[in-house]
Amino acid sequence: MIDIKIYSSLEKIFDDCVPAGEITALSVLRNEILSFQIVFDTDDGCSFSVESDIPDNISLFRVKNVPVNLPYYEDHDDFVIERGKGLYPDLLVPVTDYNLKPGRTVIWADIEPGNTFAGKHDIVFRSGDSEKRFSVEIIDRESENIEFIYTNWY
Repeated sequence: MIDIKIYSSLEKIFDDCVPAGEITALSVLRNEILSFQIVFDTDDGCSFSVESDIPDNISLFRVKNVPVNLPYYEDHDDFVIERGKGLYPDLLVPVTDYNLKPGRTVIWADIEPGNTFAGKHDIVFRSGDSEKRFSVEIIDRESENIEFIYTNWY
């Protein structure tokens, strides 16, 4: 069995839980980068493929877990992931092969529209007999370049 789901780039996807809020579509302005995550849960090793009319605008990365010994301080606020020590999804490694090992594989996708024609573009992720469609709308506008003033203490 192969299960494919797509989630926001804001989710932390751990090996032992499934986040709520699967997504099917997003939009992006020409000069922005759109990111999202594809989760493959499979019983057996297999491979996956990506089909789209904008393949040159898509970059894929494997999300690797890293060991974390101090995930938060004792005087933390209420906006931390309280899981304690363990493996946390963090490292992005460029995809060089499309093979999946048994279990969970998380793929991070970046879409950089650039000069790609505006409109809706479908991306299909396939593995075995399973597939998941995702729609990206490229809006024919650019966000303003705003200079933020901030202090970096370190």
